Amino acid sequence: MNVFYPDDYPKTREEAIQALRSVREEDIDYSDIPPLSDNVIVNPIGWKFAEVRKRNRERMNAARQAGSYERGLSR
Repeated sequence: MNVFYPDDYPKTREEAIQALRSVREEDIDYSDIPPLSDNVIVNPIGWKFAEVRKRNRERMNAARQAGSYERGLSR
């Protein structure tokens, strides 16, 4: 490993999967996660895609209401 990983960091994929499976819900601290909304844009470039996100969200909601969401989105 290197200096960026702690000594007890899993060294193989199997060890990492086992470590993730052993995490309990009580061990996860959600207190530092800020509340998210639809209006949160992480970077200024995201503003360019605001209309696309809105259109995609509307199409997904319409497809879900029509019942075609479970079968896959149709164009």
